Amino acid sequence: MLREAIETAIIKTRPALAQHVERPQLEELVEQKLNEHFESYKNLDPFTLKRFQAAALRVLCERGEPSDAKYGRMLLFANEHDIVLQAVRLLARFGESDEAPRIVDAAGQLYFEARREAAEAAVTLAEDKVAIARVLIENDDNSLRQLGIEVMEGVESKQSIEVLLPLLDDNSDSIRAAAIDQLSKHMKPKGKRTMIDAYSQGGYYFYNVITRLDRGLYAPGWLRTAVARKS
Repeated sequence: MLREAIETAIIKTRPALAQHVERPQLEELVEQKLNEHFESYKNLDPFTLKRFQAAALRVLCERGEPSDAKYGRMLLFANEHDIVLQAVRLLARFGESDEAPRIVDAAGQLYFEARREAAEAAVTLAEDKVAIARVLIENDDNSLRQLGIEVMEGVESKQSIEVLLPLLDDNSDSIRAAAIDQLSKHMKPKGKRTMIDAYSQGGYYFYNVITRLDRGLYAPGWLRTAVARKS
C-alpha cells in the first residue's frame, strides 16, 4: 500500500519532471500528493494504523535517508513490538550517538533476540563505550547486562576493573561469572592473587568468584579451556 502510494505520487508529478522542476519543488509536490493519498486513512482504527506504521518504517529502513531518523525517534516507544523494532533499525542506520541510552530503554518493549539486537545497535551507535556499558549493566534484563560486560573487553583495563569489580557481589551467578571472566582478561597473575586475598577476607563472598579466579591462576591450561567452553 505504501509503495503503491509513492508510485502514484511520482506518476502524478511526472508533468513537473518534464518541465525540469528543481528538486526541492519536486519533493514538495511528491509530499503533497502523498498527503492527499493518505488523507482518507487518517481515521484508521488503532490496529490498522500500527500495521501501516510498521510497514512505513520498514520501507524507510531499506530506502530512507538520514533525515528519516525523526520517524524512528517518534515511534521508538510505541509499545508495539514490530513498530519499535523497525524504529530501532531505522535509528541504528541513521541515528546519533547520544540516542544509544534511549534505544536501550526501548529494548524493554522487545522480545528475545530483538531485545539483544536493539542493545547491540545502541552499542554500535554509542561513542562512549563505558557509558553505554554502564547503562546496559544497570538494566534488569540479564542478557543486556551480559552484553554490557562483553563491551568492557575493548575498554582500557583501569576503567574495566572500575566498572566490573562491583559485579562480583551481584545476586546473579551468571553475572558474577561473566564479570570475573572479563576481569581476568584485564589482570595479571599478581593482581588476581591480590584480588583473591582481598575478596575472600571481606567476610562475605561468593564461592564461584573465588573458584574462577583460582582456576585462572592454578589450573592446567587444558582444564581452563575445557571449563571455559562449558561456561
